[in-house]
Amino acid sequence: MKAILSIDQFTEGGSVQGFYLCVEKHIRVTRTKDLYLDLVLRDRTGQIPAKIWEKVDEYRNKFEAGDPVVVSGIVDTYQDRQQLIVKKINRASVQYYGRYG
Repeated sequence: MKAILSIDQFTEGGSVQGFYLCVEKHIRVTRTKDLYLDLVLRDRTGQIPAKIWEKVDEYRNKFEAGDPVVVSGIVDTYQDRQQLIVKKINRASVQYYGRYG
């Protein structure tokens, strides 16, 4: 099992998982008319923009802005700023917290 990382420990190219607060959630459209989710995630150490490019229909109703979420993804850099490319996301629950501690 991967260690849970706080946002201030993210490094480019790193694979991360952890519990964060989703402070913003927007459905956006790419230039090619595909949907994606544009998020801002926060923990006690900072915040990071996050994107969901794949499985948008699957994830769009699983959580809302203001919800705690459990996330796994890859840290990327876009326009000299870190962002998180989300691979999996769910509303955090006691079940997830118990699994990851």
